[in-house]
Amino acid sequence: MKQILTLRLFGLTALCLILALILASCATPASGPGYEPVAAAPGKGIIYVYSLDYPYGLAKIAVDGNEVATMEHRGFVAIPVSAGRHTVRARKGCIPLCALYDAGRNAVVDVPAGGSVYLRIEVVYQGMAGTVSIYTERFSQIPNESAAVEISRTKRSAGSPAQTR
Repeated sequence: MKQILTLRLFGLTALCLILALILASCATPASGPGYEPVAAAPGKGIIYVYSLDYPYGLAKIAVDGNEVATMEHRGFVAIPVSAGRHTVRARKGCIPLCALYDAGRNAVVDVPAGGSVYLRIEVVYQGMAGTVSIYTERFSQIPNESAAVEISRTKRSAGSPAQTR
C-alpha cells in the first residue's frame, strides 16, 4: 500500500513539474518598445490592455467579438477603436488545452473620441477545489494617470494591432 501511494505521489509531482516547465516556457516577457501614448485618429480612441505579471504567457484579446491582439507576459497592446462602447475579452493563448477550461473574461468600456481607456489583466485567487488552487483572470479599468505609471513598466507586445476598428 505504501509503495502504491509513493508511486502516485511521484507521478503527480512529475506531472506538476512538466506543466510548470511548459507554462514557464510560454511566459516569455514582451520585448518590444516601451510605452509611448498613441494619438487617436479623429472620432477614434485607444484601448490599452496590459499586464504587470500575467503568468499564462499569452493572452488573446478580442474587441466586440473579433480577436485583434495577442498580449505577451508583462506586455501591453494598444488597440485603436471607434469612439463609444466596446466589449473587450481575454483568454489564455499559450497552450491550446487552456481554451477548453477558460471561458475568458469580459470588460465593457466607453472609449471617448480622442481619448484612451486602460485595462489591466489581473490573476485572482478564488480558493481551493480539493487540493488544487483555483485562479481566474479579471480586467480592472485603471485611471489614466495611474495606468501611465504602471504601463511604463511593460513593453509593447509583438501582437499589438495596427488596424482601426
